[in-house]
Amino acid sequence: MVAPEAFTPRWASPPGRTIRRALDAQGITVTDFAEMAGLSHQAAELLFLGEAPITMGVARKLEQAVGGTVAFWVQRDGQYRDSLALIDADRWAAGFPTADLARLGWIERPMSWTARIQTLLGFFDVADAAAWQRAYGALLEGARYRMAAALLEPKALAAWLRRAEVEAASIETAPWSADAFRQALDAARPLTKLGDPARFVPALTDICASAGVALVVVRAPTGCAASGAARFANAVSPQIALSARYLSDDHLWFTFYHEAAHLLLDGPGPVVVDVLEETSARQIDDREAAADAMAGELLLPSAVRDALPDPISPRDVLRAARDAGVSPGIVVGQLQHAGVIRYRSRYNALKRRYAWRGATLETA
Repeated sequence: MVAPEAFTPRWASPPGRTIRRALDAQGITVTDFAEMAGLSHQAAELLFLGEAPITMGVARKLEQAVGGTVAFWVQRDGQYRDSLALIDADRWAAGFPTADLARLGWIERPMSWTARIQTLLGFFDVADAAAWQRAYGALLEGARYRMAAALLEPKALAAWLRRAEVEAASIETAPWSADAFRQALDAARPLTKLGDPARFVPALTDICASAGVALVVVRAPTGCAASGAARFANAVSPQIALSARYLSDDHLWFTFYHEAAHLLLDGPGPVVVDVLEETSARQIDDREAAADAMAGELLLPSAVRDALPDPISPRDVLRAARDAGVSPGIVVGQLQHAGVIRYRSRYNALKRRYAWRGATLETA
């Protein structure tokens, strides 16, 4: 039988409360105590509020004035400071989608609020909330976001990036080569015609790894609307993370090629987090436009797209997919992105759909 966890109060009681009770019991006023301890009235008030620490000198005065040992008063103040730190850590932990992380199998389900703190610190492999801020808070603050960054809850995004980081670290890759990766993108195009993620994700992972890129497909937890991310863990360790946000082949593959374009066009730098909309393009900066253009050309070459008749029939879409060597859904997605066909139309039936089963992406 597992022993119950010791009760840990979710509040902090400043030692000033203990001091006031002891002073009141002996009829000593705050002014009298301040004079005895050589403190100003304001300094004494800060001590009672817990805003000023109990130094060794003050602890000796307390020993003389109200009793208790020097060690007792120093320990009482230390416990208060520890409680404050724990409360701050609790506030930090409260912003994470902990239930989702446990449901996805990324962490063990914490059974108490203190266990939640330790579990999350372990998940991020940091010593405390301050260390998390230096590592992941700084990562998010320095990231480049496409369009709807407001849709991203920072701590949910950090959890997704951390999981992607962990999974990417387990992939053995060749040395990074931009030229080899560019060639790998051509080799990956036929994989778009495979409908089952169980088949094409491992194959795509291997192709990317052969050029030095660690690719992972990671389900996004609640609060993280990211479609994909591209980053260099260091100058020679690029990574791509995909979330399969819209669960369709056109969106997943366009996101992959878009993130790949960032690695090739931008090189090492801040992590790039993309919230790629399923509907028409929003206003974007030049780097995002360049990544869009490169991804579009790799998936549906302009020579194939320009040869399409107007109006376009489903048979024309199938023919273009054959000529481009991609799935029909990708052709549909690219034509929708270009505004050639409507987003809500019969052509959507040509797209393949996926579903998440826990943390595994499968055919719908």
